[in-house]
Amino acid sequence: MEQYRMHNHKETRSVEVVANDLKEWFNANHPDYAALLNPGASQDDLSTLKEFFDNRIPEEVIEFYRHVNGQSDLDRPILLNGYVLLPASEVIKTWKTTKASMEIVKINYRLDKDFGPIKGYIQNLNWIPIASNIAGDLYCIDLEPSEAGSYGQIIRVVKDDINLKQMGDSFKDFLGCYETALKSGKVIFSEEYQMFINPGDDEYLN
Repeated sequence: MEQYRMHNHKETRSVEVVANDLKEWFNANHPDYAALLNPGASQDDLSTLKEFFDNRIPEEVIEFYRHVNGQSDLDRPILLNGYVLLPASEVIKTWKTTKASMEIVKINYRLDKDFGPIKGYIQNLNWIPIASNIAGDLYCIDLEPSEAGSYGQIIRVVKDDINLKQMGDSFKDFLGCYETALKSGKVIFSEEYQMFINPGDDEYLN
């Protein structure tokens, strides 16, 4: 089970506090990246996001987008290892792209085994993208976890590679872990790669 979990961080702060702490850290340490964080989404945008996914997105995700609507420049990743934080409109757009691709490639996407907390799929429309990288890999909100998983957990979906990993039991845990790693110096900005990295061990933050 643990081989599928990238960390065990349990966040005790509210989503609003985590969002504000994240913004404060970037303002103090990388103001150029702080400027990439969009202001909170409008109520109309939040309603569109909620209704598009049939009100299934966890409230803590909506609460975060109320304070930070992703990032503005999708060519300058603000998350670990080259992932950009998608604004609400891009969440829907990226999901639609995945859906269109699945409709073209008509295969059985269900695998014969689960990956610990994650149901074994090649791709799943119950995975809602909230971050992506240049290779097309995604961090997703998982609305269909395995029995060992948590509804709303964050998972990593690697394009063209069945290598599913859980990035946090919840969106709040995922964000809180990243903010804590930035603050502690475990995650640093690489001038060489022009992204935030954990030089110790890839995505593992514990």
